Amino acid sequence: RLTNARSSASNDVMHLQLGTVVHSVVAAIRPTLPEEVRLEIHVEDEDLIMGNETDLSRVVTNLCRNAIRAMTAGGVLGLSVSREDVTAGDAMVVDGRLAPGAHVALRVSDTGVGMDEETMMRAFDPFFSRSENGHGLGLLSVRTIVQGHGGAVRIASKLGSGSCFTVLLPAAPRAQ
Repeated sequence: RLTNARSSASNDVMHLQLGTVVHSVVAAIRPTLPEEVRLEIHVEDEDLIMGNETDLSRVVTNLCRNAIRAMTAGGVLGLSVSREDVTAGDAMVVDGRLAPGAHVALRVSDTGVGMDEETMMRAFDPFFSRSENGHGLGLLSVRTIVQGHGGAVRIASKLGSGSCFTVLLPAAPRAQ
């Protein structure tokens, strides 16, 4: 279910595979990657989700841009898509709660500078940025789009060890 919090001008919601969106975004950003950044992609067979392809492309692009900026000396940008089952007892996610059931997980990780606890807690704040060139709206946009798709975002990070953003989106019901 998409809410009015979405940022897309289009209302095109359809069944899609998040891995297809990832490959499309990677094709667009690959030519702009610094030589020092190595790209690793792993997409498993996955469930379909109901979503807006333009909005989800924006999510992947923003997460990739942030990861690339965090790797000032180069490193590895990792993208993976897989199924993740969320149970009623699953731990808190940084950005809201999820309904139990099958989800598609997008993980965007980097081997960059990482974040401390305080930075992780402010990551989605409007206009918060650690970068001189940042405007602080990229992660806010990610959160808004993901929540509009009924999903949530988890952050795992450690100073000096990089970060991993996990976007969890509900899998579409399987056909009988």
